[in-house]
Amino acid sequence: MKKLLGAIVLIGILALGGYFYWQTTPDYTLNQIKAAIKQRDTLKFKEYVDVHSVAGSIVDGVVSKPVQSMMDGNIFGKMLFAGLMGFVKPDMTNSFEQDILEAVQAGSLKAKGNADGSAGAGPTFGNVSGTFNLGRKKFKSIQSKTESGDSAVVGLLFVDQDTQSEFVLNCKMAKTDATWPPHWRIVSIENCGDVMLKLSEGQGERQRIQFKQEEVEIN
Repeated sequence: MKKLLGAIVLIGILALGGYFYWQTTPDYTLNQIKAAIKQRDTLKFKEYVDVHSVAGSIVDGVVSKPVQSMMDGNIFGKMLFAGLMGFVKPDMTNSFEQDILEAVQAGSLKAKGNADGSAGAGPTFGNVSGTFNLGRKKFKSIQSKTESGDSAVVGLLFVDQDTQSEFVLNCKMAKTDATWPPHWRIVSIENCGDVMLKLSEGQGERQRIQFKQEEVEIN
């Protein structure tokens, strides 16, 4: 009887230890983020995502880096743009942050339109979501995972439900000990600009195919 009780206690300790370890993995963080969006829980979402930092990385990816790339070799232009971004980036980041939290509250990445139904103008997260139809991009699996001390980069594989094309979003994570056990938080999107470019190229190809089909129907 004592051996049986000892075995049960041992199994319980191992199970508890395994659960605590699971809570310290990037995989656990991703599951909590998914649950937070499903539950429309912004507080839980912010526990596992540094929304302000992620918003800043998205602004860099969709605005700063593409423009600077077009100015390749133009040092004065880059300096001028960097100065301009220093003024506008904080407001843009705050706007993106608010849009992300509103998307979590809505439980959807679909673009939020204006009262008249239009998508609005300017580089906002809602407009980016609408332009690239982010609501139709579905998380498929973890493609890659590289940990180094208290930082990690996790590649998330997504599939476009309309075209079945795939892309990888590289999320940088940092381990925080603000709670026990320590857990990972997403702090930035490392390849946001590259992903937006790929999605843009895919949209352009779809539009060309649609245009050709319409031409055939007319003729």
